[in-house]
Amino acid sequence: MLLLSLIESDLQTKIIISTILFSCAVCAIFFTSHFSSLLIQSREDEIQRIRDEKQFLLVRLMFDDNTAESNDAIILTGFDEFKPIGKDNQLRKRKRKLLRQMMIDEMLKLKKNLTGSGVEDLYKLYDKLSLYEDSYIKLKSNRYQLMVMGIRELSEMNFRAHYRPIYKCTNHFQEDVRMEAQVAIVRLFGVKGLRFLSRVTYTISEWQQMTLLHLLNNMKNEKPKGIEKWFDSKNDSVIIFSLRLADKYNCFELLEKIQYFLHHPNDSVKIQSVYCLKNIYDESTEFLLIANYEIVSKPVKIAILDVLKLLSTELSIPFLYKQLADNDTEIRFSVLRVLNKLCDHNDIISTAENELEIKDSITLMLEQIKSEESK
Repeated sequence: MLLLSLIESDLQTKIIISTILFSCAVCAIFFTSHFSSLLIQSREDEIQRIRDEKQFLLVRLMFDDNTAESNDAIILTGFDEFKPIGKDNQLRKRKRKLLRQMMIDEMLKLKKNLTGSGVEDLYKLYDKLSLYEDSYIKLKSNRYQLMVMGIRELSEMNFRAHYRPIYKCTNHFQEDVRMEAQVAIVRLFGVKGLRFLSRVTYTISEWQQMTLLHLLNNMKNEKPKGIEKWFDSKNDSVIIFSLRLADKYNCFELLEKIQYFLHHPNDSVKIQSVYCLKNIYDESTEFLLIANYEIVSKPVKIAILDVLKLLSTELSIPFLYKQLADNDTEIRFSVLRVLNKLCDHNDIISTAENELEIKDSITLMLEQIKSEESK
């Protein structure tokens, strides 16, 4: 009995101690979590306060009627990160870097809502505060993400002094860096910046090509020099992009060169040349496309038929009727879309009187084409 009593007493003691320890652990977790939450909130409030300061400073510098001297006084009063580094400026390097980056970020945001002289003033302020130095340091970093940031900041702020290292990056082996540099050079120099096409060895993706063309749409409609030279590139993506440029800028003087690419070994180049001939053509283009039709792959045939919807005349009708015998449904559909522009539906159906299966297929396809046109 005595032994049992001792065991029960010892167990109760352990339970009490365990309960106390557990309660202490829960309290410690609660207070640690609450304290961390307060620290995080305090940090967020501090960051927002600093961001508001930067916004206020930008507004004063950009929109107040200040002289150059008063602007300098505003910058030097209470903003240590913009003062020259010296004995009187003991701001820690890391904090200085953070504060200056905040200003760059605010400038990039503000630029989206500015036009004309307001944007030019922003560029001047970026130069005045020597913020280009921070962007240049990122550009020269070994970290690709920082390189992209630096390139973007310099180009968005129209700072051309460091264009050479940016230009070198247009053929960088890392894709994100390369794409950002190509966009930056075009943003800084317009069509003249396209000279990077003479040196780029990596593939220019479809997305990148569309990005560059969109960028050029917002610039002066100046025809780029060098398209004919880029046609001789060993990089097929450069040829494809050059064909798109020739199309965009209506380079009729390059018609013969464009037609030559119908014989290129790369189907993507062939297809782009076909679509380029949709806008840059002469009286022989229709027959040239027909002559090449039989010796090209299906994707190129589809492209040729698509372009013939615009360029074909009654002289193409015999050729088109012949293609209705093709067993490929997509080809037959594309042929009918062209014939639909040239012939009456009954005339098209009557050509297949002796081929019941083809006739039924043609009838259904024509009904679908008619339905699409009525929408």
